[in-house]
Amino acid sequence: MSFRESDKNEIHDASDSKEEFVKRANRMVSRWSGERQTGTPDRSKLQSYVRSREDEAARGRVKVLGRHIVEPQRQVPILDRCEVLVVGAGPAGLSAALGARRAGADVMLLERYGCFGGTITTVGMETLGWYRYEGTEDCEGIGREMERVAERMGGTTKWPYNDSDCLDAEKFKLVADNLIKETGVRPILHIWVVEVLINEDNQIYGVITESKSGRQAILADRVIDCTGDADVAHLAGCKYSILDVSQSLGVTTVFNAVNVDVSKFKDYTDRNPATYKDWSRTWSQTTSGKEEHLKSPYLDREFEKAAAAGVIPQDKIGSFGGSWSALSEAGEATNLNLVHKTGVDATCVRSLTDAEMEGRQNVMHALEALRHTVPGFETLGNFLHCLRLFDLL
Repeated sequence: MSFRESDKNEIHDASDSKEEFVKRANRMVSRWSGERQTGTPDRSKLQSYVRSREDEAARGRVKVLGRHIVEPQRQVPILDRCEVLVVGAGPAGLSAALGARRAGADVMLLERYGCFGGTITTVGMETLGWYRYEGTEDCEGIGREMERVAERMGGTTKWPYNDSDCLDAEKFKLVADNLIKETGVRPILHIWVVEVLINEDNQIYGVITESKSGRQAILADRVIDCTGDADVAHLAGCKYSILDVSQSLGVTTVFNAVNVDVSKFKDYTDRNPATYKDWSRTWSQTTSGKEEHLKSPYLDREFEKAAAAGVIPQDKIGSFGGSWSALSEAGEATNLNLVHKTGVDATCVRSLTDAEMEGRQNVMHALEALRHTVPGFETLGNFLHCLRLFDLL
């Protein structure tokens, strides 16, 4: 637990008597525990702080102009330099960084979260490739290498209906860590790219970052955008288009569950097989026809039954349906890709906030529907965790 400097001072003030020390320590613990404090707060310090901020604004440090502000010019320290800078450490970013490093370049890899892996680790999508049905010709490359390393580390489970691998999200964090360390890529986690540095020839020569370390610059001969949302390209002024939300892809709140009777559930899906032809209300798709007979871990009608029984709201039936994935002997069902929302502007923080909160609420509805209609899920435990939204591909 971290604590404020004022709290440190209360404990370590050597001039305090023993009684004063105990009094201050008890008050500090009381604040930490959330107890309502008595007494009159010292507002003079707050008023002094407000006046100091007003004085700064008056001196022109920050100017408020209508609906925007003008920040003062400031110096930004250079954090580092490299030959190749990769922004975003999902499967694409990992592959780009490892490939560039193995080619001999000095490579840095930036990631805004606390782990590498992107949709695998922070979303829980589990698969780099889910399509390895009989007769499929697969490619090689760093993606397959990552799967093999994960398998050697005991971090894979067979996908339900073919030879694809489901990747354990937590173990894949270690897989990525090991590959980064062994290859010699220089990583930085918990860092955002917020601006791009462009020279007179309109060439990118680095980025501006924000993190707990402050606002810093990283200079690079080449910058590779693996953010997934083309953030660096956008900041550099590249042309792009944004679809109206009525035409954009939906988003999903992926979740995991526990206490599933795996044997009972597998028996149910064997007796009620789903294929790609069954994809309907929630996931529409176009096939050449040859794929339609292939088995798919798809649940859809089950949610219609739950809505008809009043278990989930009728007006939200369009939000439910999709795929299940890995099942463990311990009764865990992971990568439950069953809760969706359309009409989300993924470039708007308010829209994303609404989607995140509604998604978590709908996960609870989905759990009730599964308990009510799907054998093996009757004694389903609460979700292990809801994972962040991701754009459907």
